Amino acid sequence: MKTLAVLVGMMLMVSVGAAHADTPKDPKIEKTTKASVTVTKLDVANRHLTIKDEAGEEYTIDVDPAVRNLAQVEVGDKIDLTYYQSLAASMSKAADPAKATNQIEMQTAREGERPGGTAQSTTSIPVTIVSVDTRKNVVKFRGNDDLVRTTDVLSPEGKAFIRDLKAGDQVMLTYTESVAIAIDPTK
Repeated sequence: MKTLAVLVGMMLMVSVGAAHADTPKDPKIEKTTKASVTVTKLDVANRHLTIKDEAGEEYTIDVDPAVRNLAQVEVGDKIDLTYYQSLAASMSKAADPAKATNQIEMQTAREGERPGGTAQSTTSIPVTIVSVDTRKNVVKFRGNDDLVRTTDVLSPEGKAFIRDLKAGDQVMLTYTESVAIAIDPTK
């Protein structure tokens, strides 16, 4: 249930410019991070890949056996990584049988294609509001573990969202993260 506290903390405390201010009823915070590295060494037999980041730091990583077509990677190839996170809160109806869920989707390269792929995880966790103090911007909530947690609300979107909350309201928090990896061959 540590995940619950992290999700609520991110949702209500973080102020991100990418949040959708036009929907304070269901606020959403999104962040995309991109990075590129260059392959400097490759040991296909032992599945070791050495990469250099944009700052010039080198790292050797073990490549999981699930990664197909590793032999197609060459020294000098550029690996582009996109990491996306979003957190959304929405009101649930009191009669909703809200249960925590987690869905994972993955897609990898087919045999013979360049290595690469995507993975996405979406976790939804219901919470029940215990109390809301809009003057101090503090919310107390209870998760499925029946523990009461308290969080300060700092973002404008979070403050707008809690204005209409009251004890007993059901809120569904949905956290999504995804990663996409693409390899550009040496030209």
